[in-house]
Amino acid sequence: MQITIRYPEDWSKISYKSFMQYHNAVKPYEGTEKENSKILESGALYFCNVPAEYLYKLPAEKLNKIEDCLFNLLSTAKKLPLVNQFEIYGIKYGFVPNLDDISYGEYLDLVNYTSKDLYENIPITLSILYRPIKYELGKSYTIAPYSGTNNESIEMLRETLTMDVVFGSIAFFLTLYQDLLTGILRYSKQILKEKGETEILAQVEDLEKSGIDITQLPSLLTMTSLNSTL
Repeated sequence: MQITIRYPEDWSKISYKSFMQYHNAVKPYEGTEKENSKILESGALYFCNVPAEYLYKLPAEKLNKIEDCLFNLLSTAKKLPLVNQFEIYGIKYGFVPNLDDISYGEYLDLVNYTSKDLYENIPITLSILYRPIKYELGKSYTIAPYSGTNNESIEMLRETLTMDVVFGSIAFFLTLYQDLLTGILRYSKQILKEKGETEILAQVEDLEKSGIDITQLPSLLTMTSLNSTL
């Protein structure tokens, strides 16, 4: 059997689908003695097109080249900048231009999906943060309004995303979490004050003082949403 070895230079050459195959293959071995060998075997298969049964039969020069390729990829994954725009099927998608303008519905959905399996839900979260560009002038642009998650957009992203976009957005999520937290706490306290919900407001303020984290946000959001509709 003849195989064509790929040596992807960066994450833009690797699809989200390929990465998820790699991720799911390695995940069960995290923290075990087999983790490093599984990273090599799975990386070689899903990134370089080399099945495990051929990997260790390769000449040392080619095996070393695969190892170097994987090392370069994995060492840069957490350092990628945010990709502001990308194009799919002739349509340009842009990242939310101003986080201060994100609607409460977008906050709710982002917190919901980023507090679960981050990698698995990437197509959903990116369908919220990236939407078709409607108007563009220089570096400024506007995007389509948010109208809830859309299965068609999610599946399109699942099939077409590349990992430079994914890792750039994940790095951004680290700072976005804090922005989400600050904005939601401020909004929640305002709503509860307006409704006179002093008991729940006291609970929210206690959480704020004790150091609320992202895993507590869904229940906080639900509590606030219920009270805002009463």
